[in-house]
Amino acid sequence: MVIDREFATGGHVIRLAVEPTFKGWIVEEQRDSATVHVEHHNDWHRVELALRRLEMEARRRGRRVTRGC
Repeated sequence: MVIDREFATGGHVIRLAVEPTFKGWIVEEQRDSATVHVEHHNDWHRVELALRRLEMEARRRGRRVTRGC
């Protein structure tokens, strides 16, 4: 796993993860261990944009509780 970040939101946990694949990266959003959003990107710049967007949404809902890569 390249990036793994968690945010606490009123008793719930939002997890953002980026994993490498043979053809790029998968950006995954989980809420309380259920996958709610998955994106595949071939360009690292697109991964950064997706992660930034998902992080902004998670920060609006709660606070970061663990430090990931």
